[in-house]
Amino acid sequence: MRTIEIKNPYNGSIVASVETADAAVLEQSLKNAEHYFKTVMREMPAWERAEILYKVAGLIRENVEDLALTIANEGGKPLKDARIEATRAINTVKMSG
Repeated sequence: MRTIEIKNPYNGSIVASVETADAAVLEQSLKNAEHYFKTVMREMPAWERAEILYKVAGLIRENVEDLALTIANEGGKPLKDARIEATRAINTVKMSG
């Protein structure tokens, strides 16, 4: 894997460094996701899947300001817009249940 720097497009400052996956890692990840979907998620009751998604939405809500700051820095967008995007993520996850 190689590391790339994420830069704020507005001012060019480095926001973070992340590792990228090669084709083999990506392929294995997709196989793992397919296997998990076919063996676990299909058997899981809808109420349990919804419960997981509501927990995820709650975690996003608890960290919404940090998430908004990350979105603003990575995308070079106004913090006001990033807060809207982070809040929309909460609603999207909840509606996915």
